[in-house]
Amino acid sequence: MKKATLLLGLLALTTASLHAAAAPSPMTREEIEQRAKYGVGYSYYWGHGSWRTDGASHGSCSGSCPNCSHSGKYGADCSGFVAKAWQVPSDISLTTDAHPYSTYNFYNQSTWWSNVAISAMELSDAAVHNDGSSGHIVLFQKKGSGGNIWAYEARGCSYGIVHNQRSLNSTYKGIRRDKLTTEPAPPPDPTPEEVTVMSAVWSDAASTSDVDGDFKGDICARAAAGFSCYTAASGFGTKIEGPELSNAKGWDGQQYYSTLRMADVDGDQKADVCGRDSEGFHCWLSDGTALKTEIKGPTWSDASGWNGVDHYSTIRMGDIDGDGKADVCARAAAGIKCFLSDGKGFPTAVDGPAWSDAAGWNAIEYYSTIRMADVDGDGKADICGRASDGVHCWLSDGKGFPTEVVGPKLSNASGWSKPEYYLTLRMADVNGDGRADICARAAAGFACWLSDKSGFSNVVPSGAMSDDGGWDAVRFYTTIRMADIDGDGKSDVCARGVSGMSCWLWGETGFGKLITGPAFADSTGWDDPFYYRTIRAFDFDGDGKDDICGRGAAGVSCYASTGTGFGEAVKGPELSDAVGWKGLQYYSTIRAATHKVPTEAPPACEPSKETCDGLDNDCNGLIDDGLTCERDWPDGGDPSDMFRDGSRGDPGEPDEPAITAAPVSDSGCSCRSARSEQSAWASWLALAAAAIAISRRRSRGV
Repeated sequence: MKKATLLLGLLALTTASLHAAAAPSPMTREEIEQRAKYGVGYSYYWGHGSWRTDGASHGSCSGSCPNCSHSGKYGADCSGFVAKAWQVPSDISLTTDAHPYSTYNFYNQSTWWSNVAISAMELSDAAVHNDGSSGHIVLFQKKGSGGNIWAYEARGCSYGIVHNQRSLNSTYKGIRRDKLTTEPAPPPDPTPEEVTVMSAVWSDAASTSDVDGDFKGDICARAAAGFSCYTAASGFGTKIEGPELSNAKGWDGQQYYSTLRMADVDGDQKADVCGRDSEGFHCWLSDGTALKTEIKGPTWSDASGWNGVDHYSTIRMGDIDGDGKADVCARAAAGIKCFLSDGKGFPTAVDGPAWSDAAGWNAIEYYSTIRMADVDGDGKADICGRASDGVHCWLSDGKGFPTEVVGPKLSNASGWSKPEYYLTLRMADVNGDGRADICARAAAGFACWLSDKSGFSNVVPSGAMSDDGGWDAVRFYTTIRMADIDGDGKSDVCARGVSGMSCWLWGETGFGKLITGPAFADSTGWDDPFYYRTIRAFDFDGDGKDDICGRGAAGVSCYASTGTGFGEAVKGPELSDAVGWKGLQYYSTIRAATHKVPTEAPPACEPSKETCDGLDNDCNGLIDDGLTCERDWPDGGDPSDMFRDGSRGDPGEPDEPAITAAPVSDSGCSCRSARSEQSAWASWLALAAAAIAISRRRSRGV
């Protein structure tokens, strides 16, 4: 904090004296760090100290403080930031602007703190210097590399509040807050921001954790040393090593670990892992035995503002051009930006909806609802999100999102700005027509609005999960998962109540039959967020029915669906409390998702001369390109619609559907052609190949 003048010091002394009678409440080091994390991404605001925990109204600063200009209400300078994180002199709301101390006070006094050696600093201690004319203070997290430290700090006008690695010179001294306690407070309910950061992994249209390509969902997660996966085929006993996304490399920062996504980036039917670090977006490709080959994606760096939660939490993956490779999209300050995968990188940029900061999309009640799913059933992932007047979807044509489809009027005026409603927005194909529908929980209960390609006119209420039934509690509504529990090709809905999991199966006209799921009950500790937030629905045994897993104190337990209930517990990876998995930076990275098992592997594509046979002979992704050919489509069908007869086996993912109809598969084969003996055989191959492509892209979310 440069240019900390004597005037500010005197002002802070006066303010401190006004609060001298107050006393700070006991705090744990972890509670202090959590408050500091809430501030990351907010602006530097000289002489101030406040920020919102829901991620809205960050503000901006330009110039050189104190001679600077500031827009927006929320921000802090270095001493205001530490005072609010430490909650000294008293427990003042983070949204209340307060600046009780300057660096002069922190350096020269010991009002609610005492000196500690720099070498002895622990989590949430502070390092401060002040030479009478300028000063700075940072909140210590841990030791870094090369003698540096990891710290939270209000770095200045050009940076705002950041979590970064930095050095300390000899002018700094360590200080430690009084009234630290080792007694953990009862775990608080997650904030809307925390729910948003975690629920981002439910919003991808291409999610899969099948790293070995056996069409069984594996379980993957990030530990202190890095990312790894446990294969379902081995009973979760075989570990596949991934990239070194370690604490030592900074991956325990929420702005990094929460961006981990899994999808098939190179089209080889094996799940790859992607995530954002301080320099940008990266993916590591699976070869079935490891995830080590790195490819670089968009430069969504901290320096360009991507450490703001309203940006990094919106990273989504979906196949927007229908080529079988997962692309990546996210919301920048100017709106949605997408980058197409070619299997080796993301070279092609595509603009999405103009959901900009200027248009208000940096408010959490809007950016947290951004979803990717195939609304019109054309095999390309579309983008949907909730604005103040309701949901809007923009359809992909492979090169952009030119067509708007107006969705349900889940408007602010009708109460949808409350987190217990907007945070429950899900997309899944509930009626098996190949198009993603929109579902969410209102005061009266859970309901779905069915897609008809051009809108969502038909609403189907369920009556389940109403406010009157207590479902407005965060420990319940955040566990809503969309999953095909009975394997009928239609998405069902599951959620955790007081006594455990319940699933409502989609019938002929809506959600009807109720089946009891695993006993993840409040009475057995599942009301703690480090357990209920790990519940995942995916197919780990490869039978086409989604199963349910969750992490308890002793590790992960899985329960296989029978279609009418759930079997005995199957032991999953030992991600237990005893070995540290109670930490948010670990349990929140658990990824588990699946795609449908094919009945036959597709033939490999061998390029040949293009002919009029309804196939992609030259393997360039186009059928009979450059030729004039006659067609005899069976039943008057359209090749893009041929899988919309309700007979498909895989409806979509547990929390978001993925691509359902694919006109061209990666095998070089495609749709049906004229009815001759030879073309009938080609048709069979085409159908099999298309089914594989569909099932691979119709992955089910975690």
